[in-house]
Amino acid sequence: MAETGTVRLAGASDIPSLVGLRLAYLADEHGIPEAALDPRIAAQLPAYFAAHLNRDCFAALYETPDGTKAAAALLVTREMPANPAFPTGRAGTVYSVYTAPSCRRQGIASAMIRLLTETAEQQHLDCVRLSATAAGRHLYEREGFAVIPPHYTEMEYICKGKG
Repeated sequence: MAETGTVRLAGASDIPSLVGLRLAYLADEHGIPEAALDPRIAAQLPAYFAAHLNRDCFAALYETPDGTKAAAALLVTREMPANPAFPTGRAGTVYSVYTAPSCRRQGIASAMIRLLTETAEQQHLDCVRLSATAAGRHLYEREGFAVIPPHYTEMEYICKGKG
């Protein structure tokens, strides 16, 4: 269980661990070795976390009793024009919920999600959204997330100058 370690909000000294866990998440999510990831990703992450951590990006971090950082999850907040779904205009999105394979199925992800939803409440967000995999859906539902019916078709524009 997560009680054998500590789940807490990350601070500036944790940025190298957050970078490593984000890269591990991306490799795991895309089924590729970390070495195959675009090197621009690893180059961008330290500056991103330095600029945004505990401002508009909050990171739940799990640390084992021996000090190993073995799991992380991100809550990115944003302000937008208010509407009926976001009456204060403040919302968040959870990204990169990752637990090292040796620490999975111990309640760590649930503990991190609880910390992030508590943080969202403290930040006065209207809601927090995430995109769940089939494997993660039940975890998120247990923590109070609900499936939202689509009102729109999600679309994306890829910028020509990308990269």
